[in-house]
Amino acid sequence: MKSFFTFFFTFCVACSFAQPDYKTIENPIPDVFKISGICHTADGTKSILGGENGQLHIYENGIWTIEQFDEASSITVIAEDDDGNLWFLTSNETIVRYDYTSFEIFSDFDNGPISEYISDMKVKNNTIYLSHYTGVSIFTPGGAVEKYEVIVDGSSSLVWDLEIVENYVVAMTSDHIVKIQDGVLDTFSKTSIFDANEFGSVKNRVYNVDGRVFVNSDKNLGEIVFMDQTATGSTVQEIFSLSSLNMFVFYSADEFWQRSDNLVEYNQGNVNDYSVDEFVGIQKYRLSIDQLGQLWVPSPDGNIYLLNPAKANNTVDQSKMQLNIVPNPACDEIVITSNVEIKGSFRIVDGLGATVIKSEFENSNKKIDVSSLESGVYFLMMSDSQGTTVSQKLVVYN
Repeated sequence: MKSFFTFFFTFCVACSFAQPDYKTIENPIPDVFKISGICHTADGTKSILGGENGQLHIYENGIWTIEQFDEASSITVIAEDDDGNLWFLTSNETIVRYDYTSFEIFSDFDNGPISEYISDMKVKNNTIYLSHYTGVSIFTPGGAVEKYEVIVDGSSSLVWDLEIVENYVVAMTSDHIVKIQDGVLDTFSKTSIFDANEFGSVKNRVYNVDGRVFVNSDKNLGEIVFMDQTATGSTVQEIFSLSSLNMFVFYSADEFWQRSDNLVEYNQGNVNDYSVDEFVGIQKYRLSIDQLGQLWVPSPDGNIYLLNPAKANNTVDQSKMQLNIVPNPACDEIVITSNVEIKGSFRIVDGLGATVIKSEFENSNKKIDVSSLESGVYFLMMSDSQGTTVSQKLVVYN
């Protein structure tokens, strides 16, 4: 395990609850609206919530707008493609693309419909990745579906979470970890990667954190390392007891939140435990982190609580601080320039929000090699030493 996890060893189990720093977004969502999907756009400008009445609630520049799909269905999972379109799943097993103008429904494909239970969806390079009752399906609009059936001990396995990590897919069943790369599917027993006596029972969630793969058990957070046709795991010291419904949400590998009986924040080696008394009825599954590092906490009272709002308050006025990327689009090297002197850091994130390049930034210009990046849309996020943040869209073609 790499050194940034060493702060787990200093975690104090008997820590007192801190007062969370938060602000409230008053929401037009009625009490009966139950949030079942959240997506934050890669450029940090919009947050989209979906729920049981077929509505998309879009928050932009402090204003809510509501787009109605099908009142008879729930919107369960929402994702954004490289062109900025939204994709979402419904409770009727319908896959829908929304370009902020109209809805396009995808239900029949070249080799038959996907009508089985779909548990997760990811979008990358305008390719759709689905985990479902018998395995994983991959398709592009207008193209055929690649289906990978996960067979364990002679039976198909329900696949839960999935993540796209660099050039492969990682997914979770109840007992196995699945890897799909170059058309080849491999399965790894969870118990063969992690010692159950030490690590605990591996849950069905998987996390892509800056190209690294993490899973959690009922007491640990662990990393999976794939080497050829084998997989190994590294664990950290026990942090606290978890339940099967709890989850992590990551902003980066050393800045993330965990939902236990309270909200626990890990930030650059510091651990804060926040009481959720003020967020009674918090939905455990629907925590999310936007591109500014704010934790979105939906509440049945119809409001959204944003923890860590200082990050958003530090977002700069574009008229005072501006970035320029040349060339853009780019294929090999870019030069980043700023209209003011900056001492801080930057990161380039892909359409899934994963950091693909990060480095320090000083003065007002820097050269960056982007030749290793896949073709697609990225966002450069620049932060100075005071936490002020500005972003710029980057298009890469290779």
